[in-house]
Amino acid sequence: MFKRLGCLFFLALLAGTGWGAWRGWTWWQWAAAPPNLAANSSSSTIQVNIEPGTPVQQIGDNLEKAGVIRSAMAWKLWARWLRLQREAGDFQAGAYQFAPSDPLPAVADKIWNGEVMQQKFTIPEGWSQPQMAQYFEKQGFFSAAEFIQAVKEIPSGEFTWLQKNLQQLEGF
Repeated sequence: MFKRLGCLFFLALLAGTGWGAWRGWTWWQWAAAPPNLAANSSSSTIQVNIEPGTPVQQIGDNLEKAGVIRSAMAWKLWARWLRLQREAGDFQAGAYQFAPSDPLPAVADKIWNGEVMQQKFTIPEGWSQPQMAQYFEKQGFFSAAEFIQAVKEIPSGEFTWLQKNLQQLEGF
């Protein structure tokens, strides 16, 4: 009698473990997939800014709210897995651009590797600071006033090769 009950208990335990593993796997498949399969055909992108020092859980919450990933919990699990697998490195701050078809592992790799958004532009030779400021404002990068203010700040401590007592950055 006890032998039969033990066998039934073992079979029930085995079936329960199998069912739990299957449910976990199907949840992970759902969570790691792109958030909106209908949007995958769209060419629009989603931009997310990650500030320096943002905790991993907050990054996941921000990505979920922006519609980049389906689950902040899956993000947390994947982030823990990445940290176990990769001894060096971490998630990098910056402005990122994601396609709606990016699965969670691709999103995590992009942030881990610091693949921030990049835009190229050319400043024609001879343009003055006000001309550059107007150009950047027209392109939507930032306001002309912000540009003028930024070029007045000379980061000589950060760029030691700059001449001492430099009055402006024009020409650099």
